[in-house]
Amino acid sequence: MASARIPFAAGISADTITEKTGNTGVTIDGVLAKDGALIVNEAGADVDSHVEGATDANLVYVDAGNDRVGIGTATPAVKLDVSGAITSSGAITSGSTVTLASDIIHAGDVDNKIAFDTDAQDFQTGGASRMDISDSGVRMGGSGARVTTVLDEDNM
Repeated sequence: MASARIPFAAGISADTITEKTGNTGVTIDGVLAKDGALIVNEAGADVDSHVEGATDANLVYVDAGNDRVGIGTATPAVKLDVSGAITSSGAITSGSTVTLASDIIHAGDVDNKIAFDTDAQDFQTGGASRMDISDSGVRMGGSGARVTTVLDEDNM
């Protein structure tokens, strides 16, 4: 692939492209249009980059040295690290473990959820616990009921 350089010579207006003092990069004010593929850091150098938003200096942050991308964070801890809410209009699929810090809540129905605690899961509908599973057994229905033994009727 041929490499192209933009020379700082007559014909390039200062309000379009300016040289960054002391750096080898350029600053472009306005729109940069590119037809075809755009490759950034083709040499694989340990040079981080980011896209700033109106209020977020790290709207998209690329940590080249650790091969990580941060959205809303300049310190991504994993391959894709998002600081903020995520919304998906389609399925979210994982080929490995999904780790949750809190509950699974049904969209539009906040009193219908699966709540997690240490060694326990609580299944709730209508804001009330209907079943919980913990290291001490299974409780279904009221707060005093707990199943501690399940009989195998085929072997009775």
